[in-house]
Amino acid sequence: MTQKAVLGLAGDVLVDRDNPPEVFELVQPILDATDLLFANLEGPYTDHPVPAVSAPVQVTPGAKNLDVYAQCGFDVLAMANNHIVDAGHAAMLETQQRLREQGIATCGAGEHIAAAREPAMLEVRGTKVAFLSYSSIFPNGYEARSNMPGVAPVRARNLYLEPAPNYHIPGTPGELITVPYEEDMAALGEDIAGARQRADLVITTFHWGDFLRPFHLTDHETRTARFCIDAGADMVVGHHHHVLRGMEWYLSL
Repeated sequence: MTQKAVLGLAGDVLVDRDNPPEVFELVQPILDATDLLFANLEGPYTDHPVPAVSAPVQVTPGAKNLDVYAQCGFDVLAMANNHIVDAGHAAMLETQQRLREQGIATCGAGEHIAAAREPAMLEVRGTKVAFLSYSSIFPNGYEARSNMPGVAPVRARNLYLEPAPNYHIPGTPGELITVPYEEDMAALGEDIAGARQRADLVITTFHWGDFLRPFHLTDHETRTARFCIDAGADMVVGHHHHVLRGMEWYLSL
């Protein structure tokens, strides 16, 4: 018999300090009030990083910081994001293994693409819950392949349309739309259908969005979210929407 449960959804989490639990002190009562707590783990935790050459910014907290998530009550962590391979494949897989040994389920990354696409399966108050995790934002080479560790991707190509098709107006901003990778969308649909057979509640989570504009959803986000619901998902959760001021600074890294 199922019972009501409180599901907690956090965004990006990253802890790197002398006393890791103090990060959550002010919100710990809220975390404790949940029956199932999710967040996106924004990076690998290791003392021996092997930096990825394609990473413009490398986010690699020390290994001691990782224990805070089990201590503070997190149940499942997504690992599909643009920093999880920053310290190399071994650090990513070691982080994943340590979390699982502490009782935290993970999703969105793995030793190959099949593992990265596997849902995290949990049960809370009689309800079976499946979490699927994907990233639309990451450096080249972070995507998992059949023989390569990495993240589960849901990618799209940018397409710029002229503002006035009948005029030549060089330098004038056009309309930006996105075209999804067909193979990624097919895989996403298969994953949702498979999770639907195993769970009462299917939650899809994505690392995506335009981090230069607050309160803005791209057509990639809205299109993919609708696709998920139509395919049988019960909920779509997004993260990564911090706002980075100054694209010149980012591109100079």
